[in-house]
Amino acid sequence: MLIKMNKCYLLLLGSAPPGPVPAGTIRIYSMRFCPFAQRARLVLNAKGIKHEIVSVHLRDKPDWFLEKNPLGLVPTLETSAGEVIYESPITCEYLDEVYPGKKLLPPTHFEKAQQKMLLEQFSKVFSGHSVDTYKAFYTTYLEGKPNFDYGL
Repeated sequence: MLIKMNKCYLLLLGSAPPGPVPAGTIRIYSMRFCPFAQRARLVLNAKGIKHEIVSVHLRDKPDWFLEKNPLGLVPTLETSAGEVIYESPITCEYLDEVYPGKKLLPPTHFEKAQQKMLLEQFSKVFSGHSVDTYKAFYTTYLEGKPNFDYGL
């Protein structure tokens, strides 16, 4: 089943796979409230990368999605060449290295390591937030006044 939502598509169990990724575009398989997928979407937007979002229902994953990512996790990136990349930190680093524009990671190995350690610590704190925190954030986001510091 395919449900069209605000410039993205929600694909459920039994839905047909999307067609090929258009040239000059990258596809991200995501889930709206997944903080790991949000990381990759933030990088896509920060770097101005042309992309399309395919939202995968994580409780009722389509079978074809497991062929792309055997772990069945988001985010998963797919290029127009059919290359598939998954795992949140790996997708973010891939996007930063492959696409032009301002680099999001610092230039030295030590600074990169420090930033990755900070991200890892933040991930442990953030993933412990409740559903209420996500709802509160998205309510302000949908109203056009996102509170990026909510709960910090």
